[in-house]
Amino acid sequence: MQKDNFILIIAIVVVALALFNLTFNLTKFTGYVSDTGDVNLTVETATSINFSNSAINWGAGKVNVGETNATLDTEGSVDKGNWTTVTTGLIIENIGNINVSIDLKTGKNASSFIGGTGPGYSWKIQNNETDSCSHNETTLEDVYNTTSLTDIRACGNFSHEADNNQIVIDINITVPSDSLKGARTDTITATATASA
Repeated sequence: MQKDNFILIIAIVVVALALFNLTFNLTKFTGYVSDTGDVNLTVETATSINFSNSAINWGAGKVNVGETNATLDTEGSVDKGNWTTVTTGLIIENIGNINVSIDLKTGKNASSFIGGTGPGYSWKIQNNETDSCSHNETTLEDVYNTTSLTDIRACGNFSHEADNNQIVIDINITVPSDSLKGARTDTITATATASA
């Protein structure tokens, strides 16, 4: 009987070890464990603009004989003068990756740029692509006379999105018959700052 009890105890121990081993291996191969990992990066902001059309040139011309002045604009008009017609203003493109505000400033006013009696030098800012400037302190297409050389806010929220990131500055000039002579040049400076 002792021998039978001994064999029975050994059998129970073997079966218990087999069950433990089976449970351990099943948990090892079919158990569910989870953990987390992180992926990090920082995308830097880029404030950048570009004049994609950076020059306006009406060429050489003069006020027609008998006229007191001539007017030229970048919307395709030359009146009472013989300058070449220009149909495109200065085009500014937001090539950065954030919306910006645009301030514009001329280097000269009408008197120092053109001179003479009653010179005129003004600009008009408008979208060159739909909704490029979605917020403006003044109304787009307002005409600005360049009597002051201080910055003018051209656009308060200039989009960086493709197909919506261009504004145009159309120029209008009145040239008196007694204007300054020779090549006349001015520089318009555009300054971009990140929109609030």
